[in-house]
Amino acid sequence: MTESVISHLIDYSSIIRQHLGIGSCLRRLDNFIIRTRLTRLHSTMHAFLHSLEMIVASLRKQLQRAKPDAKTIFSQLWMQYGDVEETLVALAELCKVVSVIVQLIDFL
Repeated sequence: MTESVISHLIDYSSIIRQHLGIGSCLRRLDNFIIRTRLTRLHSTMHAFLHSLEMIVASLRKQLQRAKPDAKTIFSQLWMQYGDVEETLVALAELCKVVSVIVQLIDFL
């Protein structure tokens, strides 16, 4: 394989991995919101979930607005979605911690 073909394969795989990560985080956050809404919530947790829903909705709109054209190169595409991916990963990690705390509070 030539060097340019190899670099394109690397670009394809990183973009696919990035988009799978974005989709996975969105799904996990949606599931967290739905699961947590089914429990009895303190007003603080209710406010947190509402804020989380608004952030996720805003990120979805941002993803919908970002429409690359045929001239977009892979590095531009990867950079375009990089901030959204980082934000979603951070929110998913935060929700893991919140979920553990909620379980501990329910246990006590």
